[in-house]
Amino acid sequence: MRRIAAHYIFWKKLLPLHYIELGDDNTLIGVFPLNEEIAGTEFKDGVIFPSLDDQQEIKSVSELEASGITDAVKTGSKVVLNQIIL
Repeated sequence: MRRIAAHYIFWKKLLPLHYIELGDDNTLIGVFPLNEEIAGTEFKDGVIFPSLDDQQEIKSVSELEASGITDAVKTGSKVVLNQIIL
């Protein structure tokens, strides 16, 4: 299991200071508020968003919102994490 926190997580909407929890096979377990430090949590700058495939062409939050890419992502989906550096 992996936990990846970021300044923002985008999953259907922009969520400040949340983390993504992934299973060992990169299945999305969920997105949760980061209320306290959790041992072993990775922290990334900017915006992290899960998608069903690599989305390196997305360079801004406005592009991400317009694309609807995260709408297809459900808990239990195998995902790729993408990052937008602000």
